[in-house]
Amino acid sequence: MWHWLCLKQVMTEATNCVVAFLFKQVGYRRIIGWCDVANTASSLVLSNVGMQLEGTLRQQIVRKDGTYGDEYMYGILKDEMT
Repeated sequence: MWHWLCLKQVMTEATNCVVAFLFKQVGYRRIIGWCDVANTASSLVLSNVGMQLEGTLRQQIVRKDGTYGDEYMYGILKDEMT
């Protein structure tokens, strides 16, 4: 259990660093991220870095087993970065 919690914190911190870099150093105004609706861990990471759920893209991806899956689309604006 501790391993998953540690990994979650690492991914959130890494994503936070990338978002901050893109806003401050590269000059992005808006950043978006997608994840499979079944991937709750990735959804939490995007939410934890301040991204807002902007929509669900239905049957956007084809999974390894050949089924179609939905994706969540998250976004954050430079002005929203804390």
